Amino acid sequence: MRRLAVVCLMVAAPRTASAATDLQAELVAIWTGIELTATQAANAIGQAIIDYVASVPGGSVTCEEADGTPTVAGVSTIQFDQADGFTVTDEGGGQVQIDLSGVPDAVLATSYSGTGACGANTFASTLNDAAAPTCTQPSFANLTGQAGDAQIADGAVDGGTLGELADGTVTDADLATDSVGDDELKALAVEAELEAVMDLADLQGSVGIGQGGTTETASVEDAVLVGSGATDWQSKVIPNCPESGTLNYDNTSNTFSCLTDAGAGAATNTVAATVDFGATGDTESALLTVAASWVTGASVIVCSPTMLATADRTEGEEDGIAEGLTLGIVNRVAGVSFDLQAHAAEGDATGRFLVHCMGI
Repeated sequence: MRRLAVVCLMVAAPRTASAATDLQAELVAIWTGIELTATQAANAIGQAIIDYVASVPGGSVTCEEADGTPTVAGVSTIQFDQADGFTVTDEGGGQVQIDLSGVPDAVLATSYSGTGACGANTFASTLNDAAAPTCTQPSFANLTGQAGDAQIADGAVDGGTLGELADGTVTDADLATDSVGDDELKALAVEAELEAVMDLADLQGSVGIGQGGTTETASVEDAVLVGSGATDWQSKVIPNCPESGTLNYDNTSNTFSCLTDAGAGAATNTVAATVDFGATGDTESALLTVAASWVTGASVIVCSPTMLATADRTEGEEDGIAEGLTLGIVNRVAGVSFDLQAHAAEGDATGRFLVHCMGI
């Protein structure tokens, strides 16, 4: 770059025009290559004052970008725009210094900041102008992919109220076939969770024999469960065997039956009944229905009066014998009852008599 210099001179004006010409020629001889421009004026006392301005001719440069476009020739002045961050400092001695104090936002396509940093487990979600960034902790909604075994500690996931898993959020579709192994389930923890939220009524289907089930869907009265093979239980009714009989089980047909002991007689059944002739003393007979579940249509029943106490008599009184009471059986209803007919042979009887009956 060629430096341009301007020199201002003030000398005493020569008294004649020829003297002025001689002085200008002398100055040019001293400063070869310098152009002098003279300006003449009179001072307060009438003297002529001539100002000479010396300059170096031909001071211009060509400016262009590094790629050659654009190119501007004949440039005499270069300006630096302080709005773009430039500063020009006069260093003296005909030298200046150009500095870049900063790049304003207007010059940039997008404002940005390199100020500050984010803390642990956060990331810069927004960059701010000349300030620290806005830092955010990522949520599960910001994540993709799946968590592997290494990212989930044993016992870290809890279900139920206030747990990590909301109630009803895990369905069959969320669990791959055979994806949950024994090592993922802690026996005590699973048992506690199940006992808190379900009972057997919540289970669907039936419990197999291998799990302690019976394969039966209903209870049968007076029956017991009998194993029939390795995969089935059956309900078998136990019959009502009389005292002289023996309960028998046939393991071929898986049935129970009653057997009569060899040499034993038929079973004997007894019942007590009270015959009431009333309080008027004018009744010769009385009819009474006696409940007895052992009665059959072919039962042989015998009844006789006693001298035992009733509400009308003390024990030992002989009124029943004295009255000549006779007793007869009629109307046997199998498994239900029979009717007892009482008659006073000596005439009208009064009050209640206790009788005993035996049947086979």
